[in-house]
Amino acid sequence: MSCCALELPVHEIPPALTSIPQANPFTSRRYVDLSAWRNPYVIVSKDRVEIFDRTNHSRRTEKSNDLLRALAHLPRSAWPEGKVVAIALEYDVVTASAAELRLITAACDAVSKDLSSASIAVAIVPVW
Repeated sequence: MSCCALELPVHEIPPALTSIPQANPFTSRRYVDLSAWRNPYVIVSKDRVEIFDRTNHSRRTEKSNDLLRALAHLPRSAWPEGKVVAIALEYDVVTASAAELRLITAACDAVSKDLSSASIAVAIVPVW
């Protein structure tokens, strides 16, 4: 899905992201829901990608090709667990059609793949 596929090639990863230490896989796996998550997370829906920054409790919509730059602009304190981002899927469990769920899943897969290509670990969290 083109609305959510990041368009930055690996060589254009913002330098601020490369300076964040890699996540400890054991630390990042202990979270089972967003209430315990301390790093940034990305909310993916059928028509937008948003970043939630825990340091100032802000949620803002980003253009998909600006997602890496937006993450790079977060303060270093936003990354206490290292370079790992949670991805939450946002949809109405009651009214979402199968086609809508496929679009959201494809968008999530594209975001996850592109974050991973920037050496950002990804944790998929349950719908909230």
